[in-house]
Amino acid sequence: MDTEISTLARQIAEHLGGFTAVPHDHGVCLHGPGDQELWVCRMWNHRERAEIHGSYPPGEETGRLPRHQITVAISRPPEAIVTDITRRLLPAYRNDLKIARERIEQAAHDDENRARIAARLLAAIPHASAAESKRETAIHWFDDTAGSGTIRLHGNGGSATIERHRARPQLTGRIADAVAAALRSRRGQ
Repeated sequence: MDTEISTLARQIAEHLGGFTAVPHDHGVCLHGPGDQELWVCRMWNHRERAEIHGSYPPGEETGRLPRHQITVAISRPPEAIVTDITRRLLPAYRNDLKIARERIEQAAHDDENRARIAARLLAAIPHASAAESKRETAIHWFDDTAGSGTIRLHGNGGSATIERHRARPQLTGRIADAVAAALRSRRGQ
């Protein structure tokens, strides 16, 4: 652990207000209000400088958001570094952190909707099973009398790809009824 960086990060946290410094092997995380995370790390190629960057919650929804970072001289007083953080880093980071949270919340909502639709389809199709992947649910079935096929529900379940093989009219009707019921329930939300 880099004691100079650890001391600096503690001083920064005291002046930022609402932040606490938590040392890690690779730097110090400043935990702040609203689950903000600012990391303070010594730059490997400029040992007299520190990089401070904002961190997003984990998840693929945050992958395309910009990385917000600044570098500061370690020798500067903590108050001056806090001024730089407040002016140069926090406004854009906080805005994108809000976007990250909204995307994560929307993805969770989409997953719940897709799961409800999948449950209806599983109940309507004999011998069906479901397989989950990122942002998609695949429902597979095979039965000598019912036929076979796959329904892939995408995103929030509002769109699907359906592939049927030898599906009997009765099963096709049950699938259509289940899809129609799912669409009606989505409109009612």
